[in-house]
Amino acid sequence: MFPESILENTNTTSETKETGVDFLFDYSTGQHLIKNGVPEKQSVFIGVKQYVENVLRTPANAYKVYTKDEKEIFGISVYDYIV
Repeated sequence: MFPESILENTNTTSETKETGVDFLFDYSTGQHLIKNGVPEKQSVFIGVKQYVENVLRTPANAYKVYTKDEKEIFGISVYDYIV
């Protein structure tokens, strides 16, 4: 889920890998931002910010869509300690 182009683009080659398009998401309304009937695309910086916010808002192992193997964990486990 983390944009691989940021991690792989640390060298100085001119070759880039297209990972797809991510759309802006407003966490206060719970909806994607739409302008003139089209979802707004996000920049790389906003994509990283949105990814971090998604990790912090998600309890660990809450959704199977985020796990590829049984060993991977997406989210944080602090929700286990909140009563």
